[in-house]
Amino acid sequence: MRSIERIDINKKRATPTYIKLILLVAVIFGITLRNCWKKNETGSLLISDIELTEITSGNVDVKFTVANNSKVTLKKPILIRVFTNSGEELSSKITQIEIEARTSKRFLKVLQKFNIPLENTADVSHAEVEIYISKSTIF
Repeated sequence: MRSIERIDINKKRATPTYIKLILLVAVIFGITLRNCWKKNETGSLLISDIELTEITSGNVDVKFTVANNSKVTLKKPILIRVFTNSGEELSSKITQIEIEARTSKRFLKVLQKFNIPLENTADVSHAEVEIYISKSTIF
């Protein structure tokens, strides 16, 4: 009569060292590849033609064009800031935009909350639009 040996499920087996080494190299390679992608991803967006339109005492409309030169659709946060003639920041806003691959798109964003009161609409000087990069991101 044959005896059947059962596998001991509770027995702990060590992971071989070469498997651990391969996993460590794969993780390091993945982190490096992701960092390279993130650096090149922001360089593929070009922001141009920034205009201030419809300036009132309650809101400011900002028009700008974003061109995506990469081969993938990108969804990025954008920081919009409007300044007065004296250089003070009148208003700022972080908004999300999505732009398809290899296209250029015109956006209109409305800034409504002002940091300082606007007495005269001629006091508005210029606007800055840039890709928002969070300081809390490690990678």
